[in-house]
Amino acid sequence: MTPDAIRSAAECLIGARKTATAIEALPAECVPRTLDDGHAIQDAMLDLCGWPLAGYKIGCTSDLAQDMLGTDRPFPGRVFRPFLHTSPATLSIGGLIKPGVEGEFAFEL
Repeated sequence: MTPDAIRSAAECLIGARKTATAIEALPAECVPRTLDDGHAIQDAMLDLCGWPLAGYKIGCTSDLAQDMLGTDRPFPGRVFRPFLHTSPATLSIGGLIKPGVEGEFAFEL
């Protein structure tokens, strides 16, 4: 991917998150084709969003989750502080697109 396409993908994802707006897909030129492309977009998001980093996560660790998201392996991601809630927490579903419940386990070192 070109640096401009990486930046555009990151800006699109950040904008969708900030406005709680669903996007059907990234523009064709912004779709990551390799794992390195995906990591580059994550790096760009970190540089552009202004949200402090809280930690890291691994997504899609089960076969069911991988089937749902169309991937063949787990993948890493970043957790940003504004979206991290410690237990007990009360959240409004008003700003969510497809609310659901997922058990998460976090370890603080």
